[in-house]
Amino acid sequence: MIRRLYRGAPRVMSIRVAAIAIVSVVSTGCASTAIGPSDLPPESHPAERKAGAFVLLLEGVPDPMADELRSFARAGGDVREPKTFDGEDLRAGCGEPADLVLRPRLGREYFASNAWDRNLTFIYFSVFVVTLPITVVSAGTWPWYAHTVVDGQLEVLACESAEPVKYIDSFFLRSEGRWFVRTRTLREAQHEGAPRGLMRQLLSEAFPSHGSAR
Repeated sequence: MIRRLYRGAPRVMSIRVAAIAIVSVVSTGCASTAIGPSDLPPESHPAERKAGAFVLLLEGVPDPMADELRSFARAGGDVREPKTFDGEDLRAGCGEPADLVLRPRLGREYFASNAWDRNLTFIYFSVFVVTLPITVVSAGTWPWYAHTVVDGQLEVLACESAEPVKYIDSFFLRSEGRWFVRTRTLREAQHEGAPRGLMRQLLSEAFPSHGSAR
């Protein structure tokens, strides 16, 4: 009886070591960049404004969208951000006839990934079926993916015009990679990247020719 227990001890130990190793790697994640530069649209660059300012209405706007819009506006001239803005009429943001008022809004967001099922499969096969080295090789050949779909809008009002123009669009962000990565890592990266990509896309539609508004 003692011999049988002793003989089984190395296998039990190897299972525990494999499980600890896989869980440790999965929990820390060793994937390359969760979102690559090519996953997002290129940045838009506005035409320099010689009069008036960009007026940004950013209340309730997610930080990635707000940062992207600020970067765009600052490259084109003066920028104002009213601390408070009541009502739906964008004209309340106009200070001068030459001002340009921009208000983005984020709509729905949907995320999906195979990372969770993939990680569970690796842990199961490492502990009960195959050896750890085979699992590591599999992690390098079976890619993970994550994708997020967001929709939103950008309202643009040239203060000298009668009505604002509204641009509505959606953006699909998909990333792929290999090795180990946590679902949480992918979710957080795409939660930041998808609104940023949407903002770039909306700006390219609103300012298609050298940053000049339609």
